[in-house]
Amino acid sequence: MKKRDQSIDIMRLIWLLLIILAHTISPQTLIFQLRNFDVPMMVVISGMSFFLSNNNRKIDLKWYYIKRIVRLILPTWVFLSIFFIITYLINYITWNNFLFEWKIIWTFLLFQWATSIWYVWIIRVFLLVALINPLLYKIYNKFNKVIFILILLIIYIIYSLLINYFPFSWKNIGDIFIHQYIYYLIPYWILSGFWILLVNLKLKNRLIWIWLLFSILIWILFSKYWLDNFKFFPQDFKYPARDYYLIWWLFISFLISTVFIKINLKWFFKSILEFFSSFSLWLYFWHIIILTIINSNLNINNWYKKFIIVLFITIIIMYIHKRFFNYILKFFKKKTQKNIKILFLT
Repeated sequence: MKKRDQSIDIMRLIWLLLIILAHTISPQTLIFQLRNFDVPMMVVISGMSFFLSNNNRKIDLKWYYIKRIVRLILPTWVFLSIFFIITYLINYITWNNFLFEWKIIWTFLLFQWATSIWYVWIIRVFLLVALINPLLYKIYNKFNKVIFILILLIIYIIYSLLINYFPFSWKNIGDIFIHQYIYYLIPYWILSGFWILLVNLKLKNRLIWIWLLFSILIWILFSKYWLDNFKFFPQDFKYPARDYYLIWWLFISFLISTVFIKINLKWFFKSILEFFSSFSLWLYFWHIIILTIINSNLNINNWYKKFIIVLFITIIIMYIHKRFFNYILKFFKKKTQKNIKILFLT
């Protein structure tokens, strides 16, 4: 049996904690800016899972695409149905207006703008990167590392020229499509390519690359500061992802990966990590529901209190969620069990 990669589990846990932190703290704080490597880290980790599971074997594209779409879209639609039903009932009971009438359809389409609930835009990025990962896998195996890097850099240069000289607008469906899909796909796909190269390095070479990435980050920071009176706000370069935000992510994520690469956890910590890693998608979904309820009904000014409350309740509900669906599985046949697992135990 193949040994489970604990560094990936650790990074999934870090991602979940930072996402909840991001949604409970003010964007103006330094902590909020420092944690701005969480989204691309999870996107690339998802991509790494693809490469680890398909290394040295032929990919059946038809079944791969069906599997990825089903495993991402269907649980998301189930969650959104639960989310809108719960928020409607709470607003009905508390005599408040239901605030999401016009947001439902755009949220189900995973759009990221004023007509959606915003949180699920990351699922669109997961899906886009997953759908194009087989192409990245093919390029990686066909060319040597130097040519592979050059291809990634050329694609990034073209992307940078597009977002700088052909800015998007919300005036027509074409611009919206380019912004929501093309501009969000390319940078995370490029990051996935660089990540494949970096994670296969030995420790000595990893340290060299960490220093190199840190130097590039400092150079970008100072050049932008002196030229544009720039401040340390990676968030400003996130939608869509650009140079400073991407280098910040690559440096911090690779540093974390290197720190935990040789870690050997005891069984108790392994089980905790596997819980967070195995159910990361539904943990993310449940925290959205809890956060929405708290923001609508409670006035918690201290971010750390809100963070602890949301995290604690999310873990409890996810534990109940897991136990409930694992219990009811035994009442169904294998095919139905598989469908239930896809919808509720991912």
